[in-house]
Amino acid sequence: MVIKVNVPLFLASSVTALILLHTLVAIHMHMSMEWKGYARGKIHTIGLIICIFFGLFGCLYVAFLPDKLKEAREEQVRNLLEMLEKQRREPTDSHND
Repeated sequence: MVIKVNVPLFLASSVTALILLHTLVAIHMHMSMEWKGYARGKIHTIGLIICIFFGLFGCLYVAFLPDKLKEAREEQVRNLLEMLEKQRREPTDSHND
């Protein structure tokens, strides 16, 4: 028994499935860039274009982008710790009363 396959239909459905998968991955990488703090700007645009046109390499590009939001939080914590350290070192006037 021989099974006949409609080759053009098979190719069209395969290409459609690959385009859909590629689009879903690009959308996910777009959201990842926003989660990392690249909601707007040149890096965001370049990352999205690379994801769309270069697939896996674009995903790797986005994965290796530094997390801007995490860096900002760490900077705030450092500033707060420095301020607390300064206050601890300075003598307070309330102990002299």
